[in-house]
Amino acid sequence: MVDLAAVIVPCIPGILGKKSSVEYFTRTRTEELGKSLEEAMLEGQDLEKAWERIRALFDELESWYAKSKGAFLVGDEPSFGDFTLAGYLQVLKIVQGEHSDDWKKMSVANNGRWVKLLRDLEKYASVDN
Repeated sequence: MVDLAAVIVPCIPGILGKKSSVEYFTRTRTEELGKSLEEAMLEGQDLEKAWERIRALFDELESWYAKSKGAFLVGDEPSFGDFTLAGYLQVLKIVQGEHSDDWKKMSVANNGRWVKLLRDLEKYASVDN
């Protein structure tokens, strides 16, 4: 997930609404990374290689899901792993944009498994109090 975070994190300020949120996020991530978000942004071959590793990771995850007897990692009920993975996917979808080439590629990867996972978990996205 390191490569996925490297693709996502530098883009997050672009979706934050409040100036104070952008400033806070940028400052804290710059401190954490030891470089600016602009410097952390992957480009060219580095970006291509990161996406190759991301695709390989999701291919491996697909093999885990294929072994399950249900729609989720450990069967018919979602687990922490399903929610964690869905969180990364949702952030990627939001940060990159639903109509971006990167999201379009992810949405069809592994026979659409990841869009289906998000759809299957939608009912858990809100809670009635």
